[in-house]
Formats: sequence, C-alpha cells, structure tokens
Amino acid sequence: GRGMQLQASAVKQFALSHNLPVAQPVSLKLDGKYPDVAQSAHELLRTTPHDVMVVAAYGLILPVSVLSIPRLGCLNIHGSLLPRWRGAAPIHRAIEAGDAETGITIM
Repeated sequence: GRGMQLQASAVKQFALSHNLPVAQPVSLKLDGKYPDVAQSAHELLRTTPHDVMVVAAYGLILPVSVLSIPRLGCLNIHGSLLPRWRGAAPIHRAIEAGDAETGITIM
C-alpha cells in the first residue's frame, strides 16, 4: 500500500480471523537449502487432521512429498485462467492489460 508496509494476503487474514492454522515455510524441499524448515512443515502437514489440502495465494511449488500427504489430494486455486497470467498478482496484471474477461483456475 501507500504506507509501504507489508500486509498479509486476504487469504491469510481470513484464516487468522477464523482461527484457522496458517503456515508459510520458506521451503518445502527436503533436499533444499532449508531442510529443517521443510521437515517441520512436512511434520505439521502429516499431524494435522485433514483429508484435502487447498492452496491459494502461495508462491512455492509443492513437491510430491507434500502433495502425497492429504488422503484425497490437493487443490490449487489460481486467480487467472492459466497460463495467461501465471505467477504473482494475476488479477492486477489482467486489469493492467485491459482484459475484458478473466477467471480462476483450479487444479
């Protein structure tokens, strides 16, 4: 915003306001730069009761080791009709480009 202060995404704000757990690890790759962080995140996912995982407004690629944890799988919600505006801020980019129509992709 104009105050140049970082703010939580709308998804995170909603989750926190409804007492839903939020985790934003810097890495999920067990063989990556932050294996301890990734291991803690995997453990959290394995021990949190859930059947499906829904990801929205999240910038990391989920490795197979994470995708295989939920019993019924994972859903990713992206704020554009892929592949047109892949990456961050797809809604802003669609507006800036003057797109008359856009949508969401669920995968």
